[in-house]
Amino acid sequence: MSHVVTQRFITGSFTAIPLLLAACSGGADESQDSTEPIGTVASSVGATTEQGRCEVVNAGDGWINTFMPQSVGTFSIGSSNYPGTPSSLDTVVGLSNGPADAFSDLGPIVRFNPNGNMDARDGDQYVGAFPYTTGEGAFEFRMDVSIPTHTYTVWVRHLDSPFKPFELLGENLRFRTQQSNVTRLDNIGRFTDSAEGHLQTCISPYTAPDACTTSASGAWSSRGFPARGGQLRIELIATTTSGSIDAVIGASKGTPTGFSSLAPIVRFRTDGTFDARNGAAYSRVNAVPYVANQPYKIALDIDIASRTYSAMVRDGNKPIYDSPYVTVAQGYAFRSEQAQVTSLDRVGQFVDGTPGSLSVCNLTVAY
Repeated sequence: MSHVVTQRFITGSFTAIPLLLAACSGGADESQDSTEPIGTVASSVGATTEQGRCEVVNAGDGWINTFMPQSVGTFSIGSSNYPGTPSSLDTVVGLSNGPADAFSDLGPIVRFNPNGNMDARDGDQYVGAFPYTTGEGAFEFRMDVSIPTHTYTVWVRHLDSPFKPFELLGENLRFRTQQSNVTRLDNIGRFTDSAEGHLQTCISPYTAPDACTTSASGAWSSRGFPARGGQLRIELIATTTSGSIDAVIGASKGTPTGFSSLAPIVRFRTDGTFDARNGAAYSRVNAVPYVANQPYKIALDIDIASRTYSAMVRDGNKPIYDSPYVTVAQGYAFRSEQAQVTSLDRVGQFVDGTPGSLSVCNLTVAY
């Protein structure tokens, strides 16, 4: 059949608890895949979230593709999924290098099998069995992906009750055979192969846990993400090698070349505390201290339409229930020079003439 290819833009990550591994096969994307009825699919359900995060893939729509940050190492990504009727729904969600227009373009793949199970690709076959039905809330999965080894692990859960743990669907699965030598991934591809039905997919935050950017005095560094003009949340872990550094982290439109390029800004002050930019000056809601070689989790909740943001900081070595966020900025204005900016697409960092370095890791952008 002729496949339409559509491109979308999103990023993200969430946590998982491995519990179970099961094996199965079945489905309709390959002739070599056998089928063995295990479950059924009932009625359809939908969901709505903020604009740009969710996408419905109907039968006959062709391929729907969503950009994610280019990765060559390891990272985590997931999605919440709402399968629609009929019971023979056959839909895949997978990762590729560039937009996908065929199943063979995907490396890691999670499938909603027409037999009523979620399964995952392992080389030249599908494995795992996690029953799904429609009309009973979200079915979520998480992929932990290693491009150097061309393997991935998948956890799934039916989110029909709060705080339900993930179950292991497949561990150290091989990328699809045709993608066993791929060197990077930058796209999320989705396709409904059944004659009717749909799958609504909401991409969860993306993170590359081993990716860090380190900057020393006098040199700007930055990392890009798909441009956004509405609301977004940026999370990262920042560590300095000095307890009296003068360093900033902020978001910009385009590559930052000076402080005025940044809109929201969090600063490491030389007195060992954090503050944030509020229009024409730095200020803070709470004085949060920092020390050298200690990771700090920083979160920025940004509203580009109103050119305002809030910033929170917590101890990056502890779980959030032991170290809750402390507010540094609440409803602060973007830096004055960025009062007219209409989108953001980079996170920049800079050390201003003081000894030591600044490392930014685990960058996550959630729309």
